[in-house]
Amino acid sequence: MMGLNTAPVPPPGAHEKQGVVVMISGDKAMFIGCKFIGAQDTLYDNFGRHYYKNCYIEGYVDFIFGDGRSLFEPLVVEEYDEDLAIWASLQFDAYDLRDKVKIPLSKPFVTIERVGVDNTILQWGDIAGTRGPQGEKLGINRCATCTLDSTHFIAKNITFKNTTPVPPPGAHEKQGVAVMISGDKAMFLGCKFIGAQDTPVDKFDRHYYKNCYIEGSVDFIFGDERSLFEGCHIRSIAYNLGVITAQRKNSSSENKGLSFVESKIIGSGNIYFGRTWGPFSLVIFAYTYMENIIIPKAGMIGVTLIIIEFFITVDGVGADHTIVQWDDTTRTCRPKGEKLELIIVQPLLWTLPISLRKTRN
Repeated sequence: MMGLNTAPVPPPGAHEKQGVVVMISGDKAMFIGCKFIGAQDTLYDNFGRHYYKNCYIEGYVDFIFGDGRSLFEPLVVEEYDEDLAIWASLQFDAYDLRDKVKIPLSKPFVTIERVGVDNTILQWGDIAGTRGPQGEKLGINRCATCTLDSTHFIAKNITFKNTTPVPPPGAHEKQGVAVMISGDKAMFLGCKFIGAQDTPVDKFDRHYYKNCYIEGSVDFIFGDERSLFEGCHIRSIAYNLGVITAQRKNSSSENKGLSFVESKIIGSGNIYFGRTWGPFSLVIFAYTYMENIIIPKAGMIGVTLIIIEFFITVDGVGADHTIVQWDDTTRTCRPKGEKLELIIVQPLLWTLPISLRKTRN
């Protein structure tokens, strides 16, 4: 079955131009292999519980909309009109997707949002060693629950989860990626990332995390990106030894790194801040609370360059210097130091309101 609303895409800022294809108010509705084609408010999930299996939904603004409690299995996102520079927005009341999601590079400016982070979950359980349709191993690049190649992607109050349990020490091909982010200028606001090894893979480009929760055991913030984590809760679920970050720079001058500002490190195990993934690494922790789970001696493994900002709280005790005895690979700097400004401040330009972004960046 195909539902179609023939109203054209309205111009930016237009009023009363919503063109609903279907409004569903009855309880326990099911749609199997259906198409919903429109522009704004394509699918109006008004009330009740609804199930969509192998459906195609197309639009450009709020095109999945309403107060329903719905399951989409799997999800295909279409489509963005590049000439209009409009954000496609998917809004859900309750949403539990047990499948893999990919938003490609050809679909920029997508926003997925929900009021309650625990009610909207994207989850699957592939690992690097999982076999694909041709018998090949998926590897890290293909095992993610959610793959985001889209630029200017925003997620609000969404849980990204890989259901794979914590692997035993020394296990191979057990990485279970919750989300793989390759698109530039992605933002995550109030989201949860739940997994064990390589929970979010920050593969390329600039990403911003605000008030997010990130859980894992080994290398669970991983990649060769330039990312800022502000007001985030980082939780270790390691049984014994764990590692928070694995960051890569190909040269010492490369403008990449991980910055954690006004965040918290909590959880179980004995934790290293990180280990290098490549010839160089850069990680900054600024104004960060840490439970007494960090391993001394810099808490790093083989990192060429690591800057720990000077005001750190360790297990509730604040000071204007580091309390843990760091080794020579650790450098301290003040909040206005060159590296902090370079890594933390510069990426924030593209988090401005949409109306200012084309003129400013």
